[in-house]
Amino acid sequence: MKIINKVFDKVDLNRPEYKEHLVNLENVRRILGRKQLNFSAHLSQHPLRLWEYCHTIIVTGIHKQQPCKILDVGGTGTIFSYYLATMGHDVYVLDIDEQKYKDAIVVAEALRINVVPVLGDMSNMIFNDEEFDWVYSISVIEHLSLEKQPFALKECARVLRKDGLFSLTFDFGPRGADNAIRIEEEIESRLINPSGLMVYGNKDFKITTEIGYRKPKTFAALFLKKENDDRFA
Repeated sequence: MKIINKVFDKVDLNRPEYKEHLVNLENVRRILGRKQLNFSAHLSQHPLRLWEYCHTIIVTGIHKQQPCKILDVGGTGTIFSYYLATMGHDVYVLDIDEQKYKDAIVVAEALRINVVPVLGDMSNMIFNDEEFDWVYSISVIEHLSLEKQPFALKECARVLRKDGLFSLTFDFGPRGADNAIRIEEEIESRLINPSGLMVYGNKDFKITTEIGYRKPKTFAALFLKKENDDRFA
């Protein structure tokens, strides 16, 4: 079985399929800069950030899908959400930051892409049940309070269609931001169990000695699937 649930691995960035998306993401970043459009530039060229963007795209195969409806929670203004929209998808971006909301409206119009910014809290979303084909959360969950995190995960599961995938990346390690996942056991207790979703791919989270335990902070990716049953009815 291919290992998809794992921490950052710099070797991935040298793989041909990752390099393709690295080029495309950089093109989006340059277009935004050339047109002097505001976007979330924080860590946008950092290997950790680029890995989580490329890894979630490749695992979900979203670049090969027919146009669909995507939710990127907390991703307003990122090159990730804009890149997804250039693929022809309808990308809804949810954020509590009003300035990012306004900037995203301007970018969507300037680039003529289907990005729909929405002001809101991911722990209490306004969307309908099973409204989205795919849900992404890119390094967001750790910035929520410990009290809000389980509600946010349940909400992501609620708005995801049956048989859909929820792609989640997060800070991992003792020095991760805010309320990060510090140890491997917390992945199940704080992410998987509260979501009510099933792990998609390898069940044993892949943490290499070199990357996972010698680094005080790294990024990790987890993929969860909504089974076709009535648990979310």
